[in-house]
Amino acid sequence: MNKFIDLEFVTAVDLNYTMDDFIENEVKNTKPVYHFIYASQLYGTFFGIYAQFVREENKVDDQKNFKISKIELKLLNYKGIINIGFTSHSHSQDRDGTRITFRVRGASSNFEKPLILDPPITVEKGKRTLIIFNRILQPLPDFDGYFDDRQRSDDSQCSEASSKLTDEPPISTLFDSEFNDRDGIDFYNNDLKPGLYENDNETLMAVGHRCNTSKVNLYF
Repeated sequence: MNKFIDLEFVTAVDLNYTMDDFIENEVKNTKPVYHFIYASQLYGTFFGIYAQFVREENKVDDQKNFKISKIELKLLNYKGIINIGFTSHSHSQDRDGTRITFRVRGASSNFEKPLILDPPITVEKGKRTLIIFNRILQPLPDFDGYFDDRQRSDDSQCSEASSKLTDEPPISTLFDSEFNDRDGIDFYNNDLKPGLYENDNETLMAVGHRCNTSKVNLYF
């Protein structure tokens, strides 16, 4: 029995802490505040993502809620030889706006991503609001075309015959070890796991039960 099944793995963001707040020594903080929301490891690189929650101005409701109109993401690569960065794809939100999907790619140098929220997320004063960040990994650019016969590893077991490709691997400076495998001249598709390419975009780690999602409680 998995001892972690009945545990809830979450993190929290205090929306009261912004660059306008006073810190312990009563010196005003003039630096923009980015809160930790997600971390994972891809291609052997450990990276974290931080978020600045931008408040929509609403003079009437400012004291009783925090309406988030935009989230500014910043990605920081800590360890590893391949940088992870954001893609140019637009993010997506579910109908109530509290599940947000964004995409990353290996060998990308785009470490910032603005997310315009539609609808905005409203956090009521004194209450917690749970949002889920969902990460999708895109393959390296030269490896985009090898997906026809894939099967998800949690649906069925791929045999060597079904995962072996007749194509030769692309001529590239990097080999995509997250999506593919090789042994000499043999070239294979890896089983797609949650969070890779399109499989987990519409359905369903360091902060969650899976490494492609994080659960973040917002508090104001």
